[in-house]
Amino acid sequence: MIVQILQRTPIWVWVLFVALLYLGYLQSKTRSVSKQRLFALPLAMVGLSLYSLFTTFGATGIGFVAWLAAGVLAFLLNRGLKHPEGVRYISATGVFTLRGSWVPLALMMTIFLTRYTVAVITAIDASLRAANTFVGCAGLAYGFLSGLFLARALHAARAAKAAPLMAPEPSA
Repeated sequence: MIVQILQRTPIWVWVLFVALLYLGYLQSKTRSVSKQRLFALPLAMVGLSLYSLFTTFGATGIGFVAWLAAGVLAFLLNRGLKHPEGVRYISATGVFTLRGSWVPLALMMTIFLTRYTVAVITAIDASLRAANTFVGCAGLAYGFLSGLFLARALHAARAAKAAPLMAPEPSA
């Protein structure tokens, strides 16, 4: 059965998988980004999770409420965790310096695998698309994971307000 599932998976899914692996790898390196780039990937993950929810289950109230509740929970959890750590902001250039982390890769892979699993399960048993418990669980998973992504970006952006730095001293 697993071989059949893998064989029936469209090629674009594997291309997306590799692209996400690469994006996650890039996130593992210390990098400097603008505010727009800081939010680009998290907003893409939020959009992907909502797209997945609505295209799989339709505009159901239970799915969206679960997604929203889990997103808020992720935000509150990250306020306590304060991730990512060590964010620097240079106000003169408007650039954030983020330490490399494997957490974004883990989140992207978890979102991808959740989406893939939901697609496989609903392909095997289409009646689950109307099962409130399944819809709610999928909404919780999508909302929590994409919420963590967005919460991390919001925490990094707060670094700009908390401790703006001057331009770095030129080295001799």
